[in-house]
Amino acid sequence: MFQWFERRLEPFPAEEPQEPPRTFFAFCLHFTKGAWPYVLLGTFLVAAIALAEVWMFAFLGDIVDWLSGRDPATFLDEEGLRLIGMAGFILLILPGLILLTGLNNHQILMGNYPMRVRWQVHRYLLKQSMNFYQDEFAGRIATKLMQTALAVRECVVKTFDVFNYVVIYFVGILFLTASADWRLSLPILFWLGGYIA
Repeated sequence: MFQWFERRLEPFPAEEPQEPPRTFFAFCLHFTKGAWPYVLLGTFLVAAIALAEVWMFAFLGDIVDWLSGRDPATFLDEEGLRLIGMAGFILLILPGLILLTGLNNHQILMGNYPMRVRWQVHRYLLKQSMNFYQDEFAGRIATKLMQTALAVRECVVKTFDVFNYVVIYFVGILFLTASADWRLSLPILFWLGGYIA
């Protein structure tokens, strides 16, 4: 099962390597070619998990409202299907999303993505002159090659995963509190302003 996921992203691309751009974002984007479908899939899955968690908070609030306003004798008759649906979501769909996210991140991106970067940089370095290597320590070049691949992966994956998760989670919580009473969202907005400052 893992092998199928591990083969989704080719770690040794055949195309001829080009000189990478010199600016940070362009450099990262240059080495993300070919990995975009899986980076975007991870972004979509993380967004779905964040929305699901916010939705569970809203559902928990609904349960509190139901328990305070419904007759205990008929509660399960009235809300049983919703509770079963949420139980199914929590037991099946959410773990499925988390499993797919883990497989995408750990089996597709974590190994193959930096290996693609290493392979492209290595092939590009083979084109350099002897003077290039005489002016540099070989160990320093190898270390930069290895560290750059991991750094590119971390920058791209963390930006698309963590930033995406935090933004969706924050906007979702802001929407939930404002839907109850707009004044409840003010402390969250003040906190955000302080955090950004």
